Parts: sequence; C-alpha cells; structure tokens
Amino acid sequence: VGLPLLVYNLVQRMMHEGFYVNLAIFPAVSITRTGIRFSITCNHSLEQIESLIEVLAEQFPQTLIEEERTLEDIYHAFRKTDIYKPEVKKITPIVPMRLPSFQLQHEKNIRNIPKDVWNTYMHDKGSYDWDGLQILEDVYQNNEEEHNNWDFHYFVLRDKKGKVILATYLTYCLTKDDTLVPALISQQIESRRQNDPYYLCSRTLVMGCPISIGDHLYIDKSAENWKDGLSYFTDKLTAIYDENPANVLNIRDIASSDLALQSTFEEQGLMKVDVFDGFEVSLKGISTSSEFLERLRSDQRRFVKQRAINQTDQFDVRLLGAHDIRFLNDVYQLYLNTKDKHLELNMFDCSKDLFKEAFYSPNWEVLVISLRADSTNKPIALALNYKTSSNYNFMFAGLDYRFVESHDTYNQLLWQVVQRGIENGSSRIDLGLTTRQNKRKFGARAYSSVAFVQVKDDFNYKIISSMQNYDSNVKEIPKFHEKRVATLESHFGVKKLTRIG
Repeated sequence: VGLPLLVYNLVQRMMHEGFYVNLAIFPAVSITRTGIRFSITCNHSLEQIESLIEVLAEQFPQTLIEEERTLEDIYHAFRKTDIYKPEVKKITPIVPMRLPSFQLQHEKNIRNIPKDVWNTYMHDKGSYDWDGLQILEDVYQNNEEEHNNWDFHYFVLRDKKGKVILATYLTYCLTKDDTLVPALISQQIESRRQNDPYYLCSRTLVMGCPISIGDHLYIDKSAENWKDGLSYFTDKLTAIYDENPANVLNIRDIASSDLALQSTFEEQGLMKVDVFDGFEVSLKGISTSSEFLERLRSDQRRFVKQRAINQTDQFDVRLLGAHDIRFLNDVYQLYLNTKDKHLELNMFDCSKDLFKEAFYSPNWEVLVISLRADSTNKPIALALNYKTSSNYNFMFAGLDYRFVESHDTYNQLLWQVVQRGIENGSSRIDLGLTTRQNKRKFGARAYSSVAFVQVKDDFNYKIISSMQNYDSNVKEIPKFHEKRVATLESHFGVKKLTRIG
C-alpha cells in the first residue's frame, strides 16, 4: 500500500465491509512500504476469499483517491523489487481528489524572500532570522572542506488567499552518522576518521542547519486547513528528497508535546527518533540579577552564589568586537577544546569564518572571560551567543581546561550568559543541549523534542549499531538510559541493543 496513512484507511474500510485484516507496518517492514495481510484457514470458504478480493479491489482505489495518492507512489516506494517496477506492467491511473489550493514558494537564497516576510515568522526563534541566515549563506559556500559547503532551501506555504500557513528552511549538507550515539562509539569512529575524514558520514537534508537550535517550523494552527497544508508541504519535500542525492531526510526539533504534528509526519512515512533535551531559562518579569536569584530554589541559589557569583572578582568579562579580531585564533581554539572533548553530540567543527563574522555582526555576541591577574587579557572561556528581540541563544561554549576545576570557569560562563540575557532585556535564554546538571543549577528547564527521519540506505547505521559501547579501562559501565536505548534502536532500525557492563 505504501505510506502508513493509506494502510490505516484501507484497514478501516475493510473492517467496515466485514473483513478483518492485519497491518504490515514498521518495524516489521520499512516505514514507507506498509501493507495489509490476511490469514487463510480451513474455516474459510472459497466464496469468502473471493468476496474479500472483490471488496479489496473496490476499496483500494477509493483509499488512494481519498488520501490523494496514486499507484505511481506505491511503485516508487517498492521500486527496489522487480515486480513493482513501473515498466513491468502498465499502470492504470487513479486520479486522486484535488487537494485544497496551496502555493509553495521554494527559494535557495534568503535574499529572494523579503526580509519583513521571513522575519514575521522566524525573527525571534533563534539564529535563523533573515540577517542570521544571510551570514550563514556567506560563510558556508565555496569552501575547501566538503562539510563546510551547504545548500539552503527556504519554503513558504500560502493558501489560496495568499495567507502564510507554513514557513521553514532546510540545508543539504554532510553530517556525521554517529551524531547521537554514545561517546565511546564516536571515539572509535573518530580514530578511523584520522585517515578517512568522511568515514560513516551521509549527505543529509536537515530541517534548520547543523548549528542551529530551536523551533525551525512555523505553522499557523489557527488555519482550518493547516493539516492539509502540512501534508502538501511534506509531499513536496519528500519529492525533493527523492530527487536529491541526500541519503537522509531529517525533520528535527518537533516538540514532543505536539502529538498532532507528530501524527502527520508519521502518516507520511517518517520515522520518529528521540533526540537530546534542550534547556531554557525564563527571564520573563526579570530585570535584575537579584530578581533572577530570588526565583531560584534555595539549593540552586546557594550553588550559583558559591560556584559563580563569589568568584567573579577573579575575572574580566567583556564582549569582543571588530577591534578585537586579534583574539580570533584564541577564541576559536577555546571552542575546539570543548567540542573535541565532548563527543556525546558529535558534529563537524563549526567554520572558523563564522566566528570571524561574529566579531563584526550586531546580532552575534562574542562573550569571553579572562583572568584579571593576566595582563595579556587572553580569554580562558567563551560563549558565542546570538540575540534576537526577546531571546538570547547560547550557541557555542569554549574552555581552557587548565582553569575549569581550579576557577570553575564553566559555571562562571553560565552566570555571565544569564547576566547578559538580563542586560539585553531578553525574556528567554536558550542554553542549548547537554551538560544537564550545570544548567539545571541555574534554573534551566528541559524541553524535549523529536526528529522524523527517512533513510535511503541504512548501511552506515548497521555498522554503527554493531559497535560495542565498551571502554577496556573501565571495570563496569552503567546501563544506558532507557530513553537513549529506545532512540538508538529506532534510529538504527535494530530490535535490541546489547548492553555492556
């Protein structure tokens, strides 16, 4: 039958006609190759079997019509099997019902979309307002490194009256297939990448871009036909994906609480995958540091005072601008220190050119900490942030690990990010992913999201799933967190992960 939404419809139709049939659905079969199955026993007569086939022959075309699908879609889904190839036999066209009228604008340069239009829906979500995307386009083009060349795809969906009901963007880029796996496995893969830098990497069409965080998909749910519009967009997107050399389609950062949105993506044949929680700090109604501290629990307030506030007299904190470009190499090295040390979120190095642009951009802020006793003012900690009218986004951290334990520089960095968010009048700080314990001490709240994925060739993931999460230097390794296990099992399409320890 093809997509899950078709098999749900067809099974309901068959049951209504008096025939109970089963679903053949993921993970028993590929998520885009669902079907129905039925068992024949000695209790069935030939007449009953013939009646089943007659009803199926009647209901199947009606299902395609109602769900706006064609036989060509099914042949395409099963194209790897000879008997389903279109050239084997002539396809009798089944004309689907007309979809509600939508207009999808697809651009490959943000300059082709008016700034006021894009910012109406994306100006306060993260680093991907119109100006932020313009910088990213300039940075991630015409580079020597393959992973630093991205193709941008912008989408604006309008109804027949011209009202925008959906807006988003995706990038076509090279990504690491072990981005979400345990660090011990990524360590094994990274050792191989010393000689083969793109080992176990895939070309990916990803919602947002590799360095962005936040809600990348605007949908006007006040519109009565928003679900039809989303289905229309998803159809167009999967068609682009099929024609694109990308191996992976990744629609990410969908709120875990948005069940209606998740259901639509699942019906379109996308597999749900859990991802890391993000962390945010609310600054609504807060204008001073004292007010922020008053909102914390007593244990949190005690932690912030002891581990950050009481140490501030040891540091100089400043924002670097164009006149400080001499510190670019120092700042970038701080970022690499942290990025290379933490492989639980394993990604390619962010382009150094983006850090350079941040020194000149009014929206990016290069916040650094240096030791007051050091006359050179050399930075020992970095927070690269992006500010919007009401949000402050902590994008990248960087640390000189000689001072992390002795001077508690990471907690000092978090405190200074909070301070800067308050000074900017922000109502929210997005602290990004990982380092859960530290961020919670600063009153951060976790927000969970999921991704929806399609993979054309899962060979790389099978290799990764066969690797052991084992460190010979450690006598006992705790069991994986249950959520992480479920994520990996669904992401790699395996039924059970071996637990080591």
